[in-house]
Amino acid sequence: MSTSDGEVFYSIDWRLEAPIAARRYHPTSTSTTSEAGGLQQQQQEHHHAPLAAPTFAVQLTTQREDGSLRTRWFSCDYETLHNISKGLEDAAAALRSPAYRRIHKMVK
Repeated sequence: MSTSDGEVFYSIDWRLEAPIAARRYHPTSTSTTSEAGGLQQQQQEHHHAPLAAPTFAVQLTTQREDGSLRTRWFSCDYETLHNISKGLEDAAAALRSPAYRRIHKMVK
């Protein structure tokens, strides 16, 4: 796989980043008041804010024409990483096809 500036794919690495706990507490409270036998009772419900969704940190390394490496980092969700992976698999499969080999021979 080559980019417009002469770089080719070298490697891709990823890691899952998922918060498992948080020190911050963001309560949202709901207050209800009711009268039972002339006495007021107040109930409070506390809801915790949800943790952030897991993300993937991806390191993409390409190789320049002079042999030097260039590394880029990006962050994405599962759906995006799945789509990238599927696209790379489809591209690799296309390179192995007989139609690609015929076209490649004509262009050489």
